[in-house]
Parts: sequence; structure tokens; C-alpha cells
Amino acid sequence: MKKIRSLILWISGGTVFFFSMNIILICTYFFKEETYDPVVKVLLKAILRACGIKVKVEGLENIDENKTYLYMANHVNIFDIPILGAYLPRSIRGIEAEEQFKWPLFGWVITRAGNIPINREDPRLAIKAINRGIERLKNGKSLVILPEGHRTLDGNLREFKKLPFKMAKRSGVDLVPLALCNLFEIKHKGSWIINPGTVTLKIGKPISKEKINSMTPEELRDYVKEIIQKMLEEK
Repeated sequence: MKKIRSLILWISGGTVFFFSMNIILICTYFFKEETYDPVVKVLLKAILRACGIKVKVEGLENIDENKTYLYMANHVNIFDIPILGAYLPRSIRGIEAEEQFKWPLFGWVITRAGNIPINREDPRLAIKAINRGIERLKNGKSLVILPEGHRTLDGNLREFKKLPFKMAKRSGVDLVPLALCNLFEIKHKGSWIINPGTVTLKIGKPISKEKINSMTPEELRDYVKEIIQKMLEEK
């Protein structure tokens, strides 16, 4: 039964995904990012719903919709970025694995939309991606990064990379920790089964740039990981 249901959800989600990606791609040629972003959010929500995923957001009152933030979240599966892009306020882009930019249609769309590819194997290329992210933040546009670098294998947080926190210290903006709860139960790496359900996106309180600057990258890394861990454990 799960296999049949999952097959139907993939077909449903894939159909909406294909339609949505084409609409977004067209928008990137004719409109500015801020203008077409509301359309992107509607389409991303439609893709999630077609895959049987509902999203509940907690902590939206913690952030100012008029401010620029560097967001950091746990990395669970392919639905991470669609959820964050759909439910976080304002236009938001991500630093994503370089190989995703080579995927048919999707790679073209995220390139046109302004997402930033990162090579996780070459430190020099990774730093270039981080510098592009810092430039975006300094231009007043929010960004999300998943500091684990790879999807969880068992639902638990992996070790956080240090580079994103060096980026945070150079960015000059507040950092907002995020927790994607119950997403691992819906879909996890190594399985194509989708278990329809509700994901809770928890938005933590911003860590001020002053506090960020008072910490070493290692201290900041451990501090943010501890916050996200607590949010994941809270019921």
C-alpha cells in the first residue's frame, strides 16, 4: 500500500513540479527576483501539497520581515529547500550542492533564480561560493545554508561544517537557526517511500551580529547546533 501511495504522490508531485519549474523559469527572464518571488512561494507550496506534505510554521514572530538574515537549518531530504523557500518571508535563496545545478530543468531554474552552487570537495571553490553568499547578504538579500553539508542518514544531526560560520562572521547580518521537524519520517535518504504528513518548521530567535562577532567560528558552530538540536527535541 505504501509503495502504491508513494508512486501516486511522486507522479502527482512530479507533474506539479514540471509545470511549476517552467513557470518559474519564464519568470526569471521577465521579472526581478522580488517581483516573482510570491509566485515561487505559491508554486513551491503546491509541489509540497501534491507530494502529501503539509507545513506548520512556528516562531514567525521572531523575525522582522523587513530585515536580511542568514538562515541555517538541519539537512533532511530533497524537500528542505522547497519548504524553506515557500514558508520563510521575503525572497530567499540557498547555497546548494554543485551537482544539483546539472540536473535537467531544475538545475537551469535554480541557476536562473540566483541560487549559489558550492563544490563540497574543493575548499578553494567552496570559499568562492561563500564569498558570493556574503555579497548577496551585503546587498540586503537573505540566504539559507545547511551547515551539515549532507543529508542525515538516521534522523540525527550530523557534524556541522566550520565554513558556514566563518561566513556568518563576515556577513554583517543576524543568523536565524531553523529546525525542520518530522521531515525525516516523511522521506529519508535511501528510500523513495513518501509517508504523507505534517512538517513543523521552527524559527528560532535571531543571533545578533554583535553576538556572532564575539564568538569564534567554532564556538558559533557549536552554539547554533545546540539551538537547532533543542528545537528538534521540543514537542
